[in-house]
Amino acid sequence: MSVVERLAQSDRPIQPDSVQPSPSNASTKSSVLEPNAIATSRYAPAAYAQDLTVLLEQLEISNVWLVGHSLGGSISLWAADQMPQKLEGSSA
Repeated sequence: MSVVERLAQSDRPIQPDSVQPSPSNASTKSSVLEPNAIATSRYAPAAYAQDLTVLLEQLEISNVWLVGHSLGGSISLWAADQMPQKLEGSSA
């Protein structure tokens, strides 16, 4: 049983996919190390976190646990910083 399947027994898990860069439009800029930075690349963790914030607003989700691994962990920490009022907890 996957983590998402286990969470579905008591919660409403969502497992969003992220925008994938193509070799022709990927940027080498990143805002990974700058706190409170605006994403300088469409493919930086801060940009993915902005997308996640918009998704949660569109789904009208007001309280959230963020769980991520590897790049997803970085994205979840950026998102936690962007929307502390919605955050129940985080695991990265």
